[in-house]
Amino acid sequence: MRDAFRLAVLRQWSGKTITFAAPVSVSINGAARAGTAEVRVFYGDEEGSSSGAVQRYQTAFREVDVFQYTGHSHLGSGPLDARNYTAASFPNRYQILMVNSCVSFNYYNAYFDMHPGGTTNLDTVTNGLPVYLEGSGCPPALRGGLPRRPLPLVRRHPRRDARRPPLGARP
Repeated sequence: MRDAFRLAVLRQWSGKTITFAAPVSVSINGAARAGTAEVRVFYGDEEGSSSGAVQRYQTAFREVDVFQYTGHSHLGSGPLDARNYTAASFPNRYQILMVNSCVSFNYYNAYFDMHPGGTTNLDTVTNGLPVYLEGSGCPPALRGGLPRRPLPLVRRHPRRDARRPPLGARP
């Protein structure tokens, strides 16, 4: 039943952009400003460097404050390949770019060089390790709890670090 429902939803959404919007009021230093919070979701096949995906991302980069992608890294050569974009693809304002894909840190930090203002106007959230795409974005607590033992983020060099205590050991 669950799989049938999931398949029905995927078929309904596949290849479509769905927009959710709600009015918001933001207050900064006592000054309130009304606006609209908008979330655009596209679910579809983004394999290869399809021009449709590149055009969708160019529109998103120009119009959004937070861009979030979950999918394949394509070893850095898919539709998010920085060579598909120029400085004109980005507005001169602050943005956050999250690329939730395998080892995305290696591929997508090139956007700093082309974004107006560089690191002042752009923050990225990328992965240093492979990701589990079927459940990506799903917090561990919703998947049945936190992992028993976290993976090490830094591996030690055996010869260079031979005289140093092991990671996590007290000096």
